[in-house]
Amino acid sequence: MMLAAAVPQPFSSKIHQGCATGPPSAAPHTAQPFNCVSWTLPEERFVAELQRTAYSSGVALLRDLGVNVPLANIKRLFDRIYTNPAIIDRLNALYPKRGIFKDAALRGETTIMNTVIDRKVPFDLSHARMMALAQDPETISELGPDFQPVLEFFRTVEQDMIPRLNRVNSFLAGIDLSPFHMDKNYNYRCIDYFPVECEAGHSSLLPRCGEHRDYGTFTLIFQDQIGGLECKLGDTWIPVPAGEVVLMWGWCSSIVSNDRIKAALHRVVAAPTSHGQGQGQVRVVPRRTTAVFFVAPDTTAPLRPVLKAPGEPCNYDLGLMESLTVAQFKNVIGKKWRRREGSDLDPEEDVGDRFASQDQAVEYYLRGGI
Repeated sequence: MMLAAAVPQPFSSKIHQGCATGPPSAAPHTAQPFNCVSWTLPEERFVAELQRTAYSSGVALLRDLGVNVPLANIKRLFDRIYTNPAIIDRLNALYPKRGIFKDAALRGETTIMNTVIDRKVPFDLSHARMMALAQDPETISELGPDFQPVLEFFRTVEQDMIPRLNRVNSFLAGIDLSPFHMDKNYNYRCIDYFPVECEAGHSSLLPRCGEHRDYGTFTLIFQDQIGGLECKLGDTWIPVPAGEVVLMWGWCSSIVSNDRIKAALHRVVAAPTSHGQGQGQVRVVPRRTTAVFFVAPDTTAPLRPVLKAPGEPCNYDLGLMESLTVAQFKNVIGKKWRRREGSDLDPEEDVGDRFASQDQAVEYYLRGGI
């Protein structure tokens, strides 16, 4: 069970300067439902633990990273942008296709095309968006001194974490995935789940992030100490401990591995506290801040399951997937999350609009069901 690089390179000094996020290291086998995996494990055991996790829940808690997540910088960055709305317009004008700063929830919008908008503000910094932003140094300057530490964090994660995880994922999928990740189809995302108040007894709080599975290879979520992230294990939604660094796999890994790797169904719910008394009591959903790193295959990469064992039944309709690319698959399931984030205002029906969930779209288009 050995991969090309048996021992991972340690993090750079930049990432070692901080304190580890989350609780202290625990043994990989814990009583809680999510497997905790230490980054410092020998490679063979590290792979075995992630294999056990990927093939069961699709969610792992990574420990002993020694990473200082710049959450305070991210909060100040959002606050700076909120106080100068002109920056939002300039950012989104640089990447008009999908936007950079997705503020639909702040504008008071609650639905788009019958889709409930998440109560969050994503700030997306994919490579394409970064190239566009690099052409406008004035806007970069207006983002202030907290922007560069955030970029440095993501770049360090890309350099020191992503290569190891990509190697492991190739082993788990049963195929060398490096030729399908040449273009670095990554997205750096900062998310501000702004605080919300409502009267006690009010039960119609909108979701902070609707339930979904990520479309790509895998996702890293660096959380603050405010809870709300949940993953569905079996028929039960299980809260993910706050402060943990979460690794979860997405649809592309699940499909390529013929469902050996599980794509984690997850959501972010409101975790309100209360103040006041009686009828004047107010429930407050506190502010939550996360840094998220998305990894996906190249958009031109073919998307087909790999069968590891002779006679292994295929869970997908290979005829339907004969020429399917990652970009085409993303188009099938992407409409829903874009509308949840308020970045797709196209009133025309899309293939993804025909189904109540991503799972139904996958069942129809890739498995030949429904």
